[in-house]
Amino acid sequence: MTETVENCARILACVGDSGLWFAGRAIGRGAGVLKGALSDGETCGGTWTERNWFGAGQADVTCSNGASGRVYFTYQDRWTGTATGNGTLSDGNRIEMWSGNRVPEFLENTTGKPALPCGEAAIPIS
Repeated sequence: MTETVENCARILACVGDSGLWFAGRAIGRGAGVLKGALSDGETCGGTWTERNWFGAGQADVTCSNGASGRVYFTYQDRWTGTATGNGTLSDGNRIEMWSGNRVPEFLENTTGKPALPCGEAAIPIS
């Protein structure tokens, strides 16, 4: 939540339908890098920009298992980096992502507790 290029926002994502998830950080303001890991231990990294050539946010990611993909996102609040998006990996798995300091608010389940809705069992987050 600063105007510096060292700004850091949380990223959470569901990958596919089997309960696989991603946790990481987006670093930068307006554009930057992202780093994190899948719940199965594979690491992932890439780049992001808040506005690509057709006006959407875009993140490109490559993982240590060779999968790569793209997510298009829209901001709910640019200042906090709060965004939601969807995309696909090269292996065909769908990606649904949330980013920013307000992610838990977007992911509150019916019990009022934040949970990442990946697969049949939601993953609790804090």
